[in-house]
Amino acid sequence: MLSNIAAPSANAFLFTSLALAAAWIYNDRRRKAPSGLSETFFSALVLLHTVFILWSLTLQRPPNLFTRLGIPVTTPTEHIRSLLLREAGVAGGSQAALTVATPLPNDLEFLLNKLSIADSRLLYTRFGQRALQTCQYCSSTFDYTLFVFSRALLAYVRTAFVVLLLTAGANNRERWRTFAVGALACAALAEGYILATTSAGVSIPKNGKGAFMWHDTLFLARNAVFLLIPLLIHLQPALARPGPPSAGLLPVLAHLERSLPRAHLIKYARGAIMRRAELRAPAVRWWAREAREGEAGRADEDVQRTAERVGLGFDDATGAGASAEGKLRTSARMAVEALKGVMAHPAG
Repeated sequence: MLSNIAAPSANAFLFTSLALAAAWIYNDRRRKAPSGLSETFFSALVLLHTVFILWSLTLQRPPNLFTRLGIPVTTPTEHIRSLLLREAGVAGGSQAALTVATPLPNDLEFLLNKLSIADSRLLYTRFGQRALQTCQYCSSTFDYTLFVFSRALLAYVRTAFVVLLLTAGANNRERWRTFAVGALACAALAEGYILATTSAGVSIPKNGKGAFMWHDTLFLARNAVFLLIPLLIHLQPALARPGPPSAGLLPVLAHLERSLPRAHLIKYARGAIMRRAELRAPAVRWWAREAREGEAGRADEDVQRTAERVGLGFDDATGAGASAEGKLRTSARMAVEALKGVMAHPAG
């Protein structure tokens, strides 16, 4: 009978996986040509991860006796035992004869023994059947919480590894790494908080019907998060990694080197100012003031000695080399000649 129950789920998983793979391959072919093996690898990784999560949701769901048998959570253990024996194909005799004559597997016997203890049904709704059935050492709520959350934490680590692969530099989706890993971390913390505190405040109705199965609900929510995050990352457009800042600054620097000398020379090269009477008088006053300040500075002996020491002497040579110019005048003349060359070839 168990094989008959599992067969529809297996068939549904198989057909769903084949349809998903076909749609995925068709969509990838319709998209732009991949940028190499890396794009194909990441696409195949997302497809395999999606199929794995669907396999977990359809064929690896946590077992639940009460949901599968359609009985309330408060059902007595002897009635559960008889239902399990009838499901296994053992028939004949009364309920008491069935339970005595035919033993169940050890793990089911261990589970039924635990369900006969007070408050065990509440632990069942919080931590699920697998924890009560397989955890031999668990004797307190903390033990069950640690047992269940450690298994869930491994699933979070596995999905985080997939997310880190999808947000690698070769996939050009690095900007989503912080958001995806942060979402997984928040989901893990929320699940741990619910297991430790929130689920403890839930009570079971007296008739046992409609009891909220926290473990099964958290399993579905966790796998929904695992399914959505890699898909959302893969569906985001890839952005090429920007080059070094120096690559964009080199053309700007070259343009500035050509334009800066022209900007310095333009205030001296606008002869049109002297053609307008309203501009000529301010210009003459400015040049006269500059000439007076320059004469006062050049006449100062301290300024002359300091200029000579730094190699910018402006006092013309006297004596045999009287026709020679000062060093500053020679440098200024060369600078002006260079500026004239720049003005003759405008910047592109």
